[in-house]
Amino acid sequence: MCKKIKKYFLFFGFILSILLTSDTANLFKVVYKGDPLCQENTILIEQKHDHGYDITVSRAEDWICQSIDIKKNGKLLFHNEEIGGYYFLSDNFEEHGNPFFFLPGNINPHFVFSKWTGGAHCCYSLHIFSLGQDFREVAAIEGGNSQPILKDLDGDHIPEIEVLDDFLAYLFSSFATSAYGAVILKYSNGKYYVAADIMKKPRPHSNLWKSKIYSWKNDLRKKGPEWPPPSLIQTMTDLIFTGNKKVAFDLIHSIWPPEVSGKNDFLSEYEKALAQSNFYPEFEKKLKLLQ
Repeated sequence: MCKKIKKYFLFFGFILSILLTSDTANLFKVVYKGDPLCQENTILIEQKHDHGYDITVSRAEDWICQSIDIKKNGKLLFHNEEIGGYYFLSDNFEEHGNPFFFLPGNINPHFVFSKWTGGAHCCYSLHIFSLGQDFREVAAIEGGNSQPILKDLDGDHIPEIEVLDDFLAYLFSSFATSAYGAVILKYSNGKYYVAADIMKKPRPHSNLWKSKIYSWKNDLRKKGPEWPPPSLIQTMTDLIFTGNKKVAFDLIHSIWPPEVSGKNDFLSEYEKALAQSNFYPEFEKKLKLLQ
């Protein structure tokens, strides 16, 4: 058996050595640097200059691909490309915006670009860099189906990032009615982190959803195509992303009709999705530090 395996290794090694001729190796190098579809006959779409940095968005001649390059003194510091995607030198997914901003006490400008991969409603991301003497990535926020928003929420002239966590997209219902978690990221020590202190809210009074309980129970009994009812899942998610996870689960246990099956399966699926969230694990960890 060992001899057979050794023969196979020798055979595939020989085939690989043939494949990696100079021409093939050159092709591999081109693919490694970037897709050829993005690099041939490129046309400049947008360009910005600041503090010695040259930032450009280009597209392939046939529109199939766009790319962004950040250079300083002719040296390439950052490159990103996407077949079917779009890049915007702004924070609002629009062309010809203002991509530069300053933070209080910081002489170095920050640069932001937004990216859309070209899907029907996905995927959006926000990218922030420090353009000082040393080039540094500050944040790469994946918004999934929602556009991250750069906004000063507390008036300190340091913008926060608002993003909707779509960790439940398509899991229990269509995208349009899928619940989401509202997340806030705050700048601290050169990076953006989940702002548990801003997101956390006091335990709400049960009167807030008292008027909905009757319809929720009816919808749970019907077991329609979007089940459990999306508005119930959204209420549950709002509670969880404001630090009231126990209240959220108590709500489910209290209103779920005893004769209706599927509660434990639903809660298990929800917990699995929550564990895969891009933001909730960090929020939960920081929440414990606030207690």
